[in-house]
Amino acid sequence: MAAVSFAASLDRRLVGARVVASTRLEVFSWLSIRAARRLRTHGAEEFVALFEAREQSLSTATPEGVAFPHALGSGIERSLAGVLTLSEPVRWDHRHPPTQLVLATIGPRDTPHLHVRLLAEMATMAADRTRREQLLAAPSDEALLELLRTFADDAAR
Repeated sequence: MAAVSFAASLDRRLVGARVVASTRLEVFSWLSIRAARRLRTHGAEEFVALFEAREQSLSTATPEGVAFPHALGSGIERSLAGVLTLSEPVRWDHRHPPTQLVLATIGPRDTPHLHVRLLAEMATMAADRTRREQLLAAPSDEALLELLRTFADDAAR
């Protein structure tokens, strides 16, 4: 299997600026509907269940108001990455402040080491406060996608 990178995995259909959601399940639904259309290996409900099962084992929220939901499934042939900014922060769990930035991944269950590398690349990008603020300020899906591509290009250098 080829190396996985954020730039190669980023799918424009999974990029949304100022998405309206009031719960993490609504966030999972937004992501899952689009992922199901793209991958066609699982229905949206299956992706929601994969995301939620991961959250039940350990929350993917951080103290910085960022969440990194991820789903690994059998039959998924390639990794996808998506990024959402939420119109209003969502209470992700009871231990962290509400989340407004979501960096999500979906990938094959049989290559978890590649999935971890993708998550690490995304975490490095989100660790920078200035970048988080720029992502949250993006006025449109297109502007958010352009910022993400710029950040990925910078990381590749």
